[in-house]
Amino acid sequence: MIESASPESAHPMGRRTTSRLRLRLPAQLITVKGTFSAILIDLSYFGGRVLTSCPPMPGTEALLKWDIFEGFGHVVWSGRESLGLNFFEPITAKMLLATRDKDDVSHLPPEWEINRSAARNWVSGQ
Repeated sequence: MIESASPESAHPMGRRTTSRLRLRLPAQLITVKGTFSAILIDLSYFGGRVLTSCPPMPGTEALLKWDIFEGFGHVVWSGRESLGLNFFEPITAKMLLATRDKDDVSHLPPEWEINRSAARNWVSGQ
């Protein structure tokens, strides 16, 4: 659920001040080292969490592209297969709502479901 707070009324100091929209959308993460396939798994006015096979180190500047939208920021944390990105400029409420609508029709299945389907196809010879 999206809080009614707008980027103008929220303060990006310390921990999150707005809720995150849970998603599962294809995305691209672009850094000076290259362009990487990614999955956008949550999004707020100020940033998002991204799954990718080669997450860059914290401090790296990156452009996140999803659907027709993009956000430019820096990596604030990274793990084995995910990262947190903080946007330099907050995205608009219109972008957040349009992304939610896009997720309603383009939501990617969970990883385990993709793997199960691939295994089923391999066993059946497809």
